[in-house]
Amino acid sequence: WTFMDDGSLEMKNRLVPHGTMPIALPRLGLSMILDRSLENMRWYGRGPHENYVDRCASAFVGLWESTVSEQYVDYVRPQDNGYKSDVRWVQFLDEKNRGIKFESDVPLFMQALHVEEDDLHQARHINGEPKKYRKLEFQDDIFLKLDARQCGLGGSSCGPQPLKKYLFNPNENVVWTLRISPVK
Repeated sequence: WTFMDDGSLEMKNRLVPHGTMPIALPRLGLSMILDRSLENMRWYGRGPHENYVDRCASAFVGLWESTVSEQYVDYVRPQDNGYKSDVRWVQFLDEKNRGIKFESDVPLFMQALHVEEDDLHQARHINGEPKKYRKLEFQDDIFLKLDARQCGLGGSSCGPQPLKKYLFNPNENVVWTLRISPVK
């Protein structure tokens, strides 16, 4: 961690895997919780709709604005959703355009929702299990993921695994720097 005079900080990340990891690791990155007042989003990356490493042909790199509430996609079967790929930077702002900016030396995958990952997982059943339904509990907090690597989706819920070019090798070292800055 390096703390700057302007209130920003740099976090240099270096991941050196230990042991053997599964080749289809879904993501590699950071998770954090942001204050609910930072509802407004502005990002430079692919958008405006959700997109993934293997599903981004219709999402173009540009400057996009939205809200965290608008990121959730209400699929029939609750599942991970709302990701953006090739994100160079993202800002989360309050009503007075004050907030926080995240930027990286590598394009990131970013997701910001008002629902926790575990709640999404618990709201659905896995094939072969008795069907269950647990209503999603949306929260005021913002659950943010900033990933340096992401596995493609493929069609594994009803089809083939992701193509090899959309997998990342979790047994290789990964280095990236994240800068977190105040927006005034």
